[in-house]
This record gives sequence, C-alpha cells and structure tokens, in this order.
Amino acid sequence: MKRTVVMTTRIAAIAVMLLSIAMTASQAHAGAKCPNRYFKKVEAKSIGETKKEAETAYPDALAVAVNKSKNDCDNCECEEEGETCTFQHTELKKPACHQKAAKDFRCVGWIRPGCFCMAKDEAITTDAPAPPPGEGPGKK
Repeated sequence: MKRTVVMTTRIAAIAVMLLSIAMTASQAHAGAKCPNRYFKKVEAKSIGETKKEAETAYPDALAVAVNKSKNDCDNCECEEEGETCTFQHTELKKPACHQKAAKDFRCVGWIRPGCFCMAKDEAITTDAPAPPPGEGPGKK
C-alpha cells in the first residue's frame, strides 16, 4: 500500500514538472508584447571645462542615451499583421546647464524612450494638421 502511494506521488510530481516545463517553453518562444507607450525619462548629461563645451557635447550625450535604450523594442511582437515594434523617443533640446566646480560645467537633460507598433509607412508627427479652409477656430 505504501509503495503504491509513493509511486503515485512520484508520477504526479513528474507530470507537474513536465507540465511546468512545457508551459515555460511555450512562453519563452513567444516574444513580449510591444507596450505601445513611452517609458520613464532617461538622463542625458554632458560635461565640459566651459559652459560652451558642455553645451556642444550635449547632443552626443543625447545620442548615447538613445543608443542605450534602442534595444528595448527588439523581439517585441505586435498584434496587427505587417506592424513591427518600433523604437521612438522624445528629447529635451535645451538642457539645464550649471557650473559644478572650477572648470567643471554640466548640462543635464533627458530622453523619453518608447516602443510602438507601427506599419512601415507610418510615422509619428508632432504638428496637428491645418483645418480645412473656412473651418478654423471661431468659424461655424
């Protein structure tokens, strides 16, 4: 009797283990879902001996921050056919620059990285289209 209970328990444990392995393997095969949103800000900081040097180096600091975040969208899947999870970002163009010590100026800003499901011919625009003639504000 004891032998049967032990054998049944072992078989059940093996079945549960195989089931969990199968579930993990199927989840690992599927890529993560593309979040379709921007994430938290990522700092971009440049340093120079003069304020001008720090300001001149800021675009490079933005590029470094962008490159660090670019891979966040890799291997993410979109639900719509023909769309891919595409990296986009915003950036602070004019950083806050200040003197930290003698010959030590810093310019600090940020980027906001994001991942979006987009078609190949789709683009994010920042300007609203102009209203048709005669339909502008104040017209009825």
